[in-house]
Amino acid sequence: ITIVNLSTFILLNVLNVIFVLLINNNIISGFSYYLPGTGLENSLPLKITILSFIIICISPIVASLLLFVIYKL
Repeated sequence: ITIVNLSTFILLNVLNVIFVLLINNNIISGFSYYLPGTGLENSLPLKITILSFIIICISPIVASLLLFVIYKL
């Protein structure tokens, strides 16, 4: 049970790191998201890609499905 959860957690985190590296190296284009205080002390806005929203949606769905499948057995 914990191996499946741990491997899913690690896989989603690795995908997140890969997307962040691709955005920072301008391989994948992203749009700027200005948070309150952006620009203070020369801070840059966040660069977000559409693919990150897919990961944000997939993560709880996968967790819910795994919870259902694991505890139904």
